[in-house]
Amino acid sequence: MSGGRLELGTTLAGIGREAGGVDFDVEPDNTPTHPMSFE
Repeated sequence: MSGGRLELGTTLAGIGREAGGVDFDVEPDNTPTHPMSFE
């Protein structure tokens, strides 16, 4: 703790522990992307 303040990550980790953890069932989007065009 710096200066008596909790860091955001520490606070979020504490909330996650109290809630019993977080489980994301999100599949990554593997669709091919197209290169940007600057024309």
